[in-house]
Amino acid sequence: LICSFMTLEHVSDPGVLVGDAHTLLESGGMVAVVVHDWRAPLNRLLGLKSPIIDVEHLQLFSPSSLRRLLESRGFRDVEVRSITNSYALRYWVRLTPLPVGLKNTIIRLLECLRIADLHLPFRVGNMLGTGFKA
Repeated sequence: LICSFMTLEHVSDPGVLVGDAHTLLESGGMVAVVVHDWRAPLNRLLGLKSPIIDVEHLQLFSPSSLRRLLESRGFRDVEVRSITNSYALRYWVRLTPLPVGLKNTIIRLLECLRIADLHLPFRVGNMLGTGFKA
């Protein structure tokens, strides 16, 4: 098993990384890749204000482009599906496209209410792609 979680967006040629993973795996081995889905409803709604739009991400993926990437490097039985993320409420607030001062005020209020560390699960536009080496 080779895992790459939130990494492919940060490399200049994700095809090389995925191809190397395929080369390293034995027959029957599996790759599991987690990336942002730029076509997810929340990311499309936020547009350029989405937290996935930044200078650290050299490229973004859609379900079809992730599938093509894995298949083009030799992986079979490729599956791509959205995943749920669970983070503390304070983290979700930090990700919002609100002004920093307002975010800090909301976080202080959440801390006063003792719910800032409450973990909430959401589908925010991340996906898991898996594939097997034949």
